[in-house]
Amino acid sequence: MRKWWSMAEIEVLAAPTAAVLEEKIRSRRARVGIVGLGYVGLPLAVEFARAGFSVTGIDISEEKTRRVNAGDSYVGDVAGATLAPLVESGKLRATTDFSAVLELDTVNICVPTPLRKTKDPDMSFIVSSCQEIARHFHAGMLVILESTTYPGTTDELVLPMLAKGGLEVGRDFFLCFSPERVDPGNPRYQTVNIPKVVGGSTPACTQVGRLFYSQALHTSETRKCAVPVEDFDFDWRAMGAEIESHAHFPHRTNVSFLVPVDRHTIDVRFYERGAGETMSSGTGSTGAMVAAVARGMAESPVEVLTPAGPMHLRLEREHVHLTGPAEIVAEGEWLGEV
Repeated sequence: MRKWWSMAEIEVLAAPTAAVLEEKIRSRRARVGIVGLGYVGLPLAVEFARAGFSVTGIDISEEKTRRVNAGDSYVGDVAGATLAPLVESGKLRATTDFSAVLELDTVNICVPTPLRKTKDPDMSFIVSSCQEIARHFHAGMLVILESTTYPGTTDELVLPMLAKGGLEVGRDFFLCFSPERVDPGNPRYQTVNIPKVVGGSTPACTQVGRLFYSQALHTSETRKCAVPVEDFDFDWRAMGAEIESHAHFPHRTNVSFLVPVDRHTIDVRFYERGAGETMSSGTGSTGAMVAAVARGMAESPVEVLTPAGPMHLRLEREHVHLTGPAEIVAEGEWLGEV
């Protein structure tokens, strides 16, 4: 069996499995699984159930699964009045039994990764969850890792466990990373309307992952504003606050101020909606890079210097690939100057 395939051959091979799964997702026939029913997983499960999907939550805590099945919410962002009808209608259920994966089409992994004393993430919950998922894993599935972790976890840790049975990622199953973006207690921005960033192990994986999220979460409120400046020796935070809530952006926006350094380097500061100044931003870096390239200030690849450290971005056809504190593949539309 040959190891290498052309991109055209891969697309042909991937089409049948991807097409079947995509049709299930669009028709709401896909059976959704959420592993980890904490402050990330339970709100996500609720949103997909509200969108019409049949959702199964899996958690090792018998107390959590019991309360979910009773319609009793223990997460502040999920009201019992919202949860209970979904449980009563059969759209949402919870279990401690990972064999439920056999009946699922998609699985989101939302387990905790607490920091150790050495300040690195404890990966044990991801590892144990993936081991359990792998025992019941089958072709045609989409798996998305949402847990906060270090770059490379999806392909270096999760992928080998799922591919042990000889299944090929991007052809037989689909694997993505979409870092959880939750602001507990924020009444304005919650799971449903915080823009999701999703990247796949292959282009086919990214396509399926993006389609999946678009069925239940708001994906249109993702405009970014990039402002070229000569330096940062002015009150750019005040300007960011003014731009963020400008009438041109009905859903508010993230603002990136960029200073060109050379043809392949830009220095950036971020002012994000609802958060203010931030040290780093994957979406903000992407917007700044696209603006710099579109206006002829830089050319791909571009190193984006942020207060938290550099990010490396490159354009490949219609996609922007980012490597830094996160690994992201993004695409969108350049709307020009405003």
